[in-house]
Amino acid sequence: VRTPSGIARVVEHVSELPELPASIIRLYADCETRAPTPDGEGLSPYQGAKACGWAVTWDDHPFAYYMPIRHREERWNLPIDVVVRWLNDAVRRSEEHVNHNVKFDAHFMLDDGIEPASRMVCTLTRAKMVDSDRHGGHGLKPLAREWLKLPMEEVDAVDKYLSGVQ
Repeated sequence: VRTPSGIARVVEHVSELPELPASIIRLYADCETRAPTPDGEGLSPYQGAKACGWAVTWDDHPFAYYMPIRHREERWNLPIDVVVRWLNDAVRRSEEHVNHNVKFDAHFMLDDGIEPASRMVCTLTRAKMVDSDRHGGHGLKPLAREWLKLPMEEVDAVDKYLSGVQ
């Protein structure tokens, strides 16, 4: 799917997996999850939840990529082993993995055989350190809107697309 500015891309075929640079300073990788049953919650790999896709970008790369692997609609999925190899390669090339609640995603990485980066940076923890009493919570979208003045239409468009294929 292309969003209005074209910066978020869903990888629909393994040939569309982006070529990685030789080294990455900051890897931004976020997993979307799904529960083992349609009515469950996808919050823990220890309770049967699985990563159903990974959103990834790095450094100042102009695009973010979403790689579906376990969506209920099978035709959207890339081969899991190919995505796992690609992600392991990306993690090995990176100095750090930056994520909002990085511990959550690291559990899902380990569950799929992806070795987490040696240095993980949690923007959720840092946001709480900056403003522990923040009204409205520390969610990524509200923080991006308020602190960075970023429009979140891109994220909303991707969320809408994903809700139709998960």
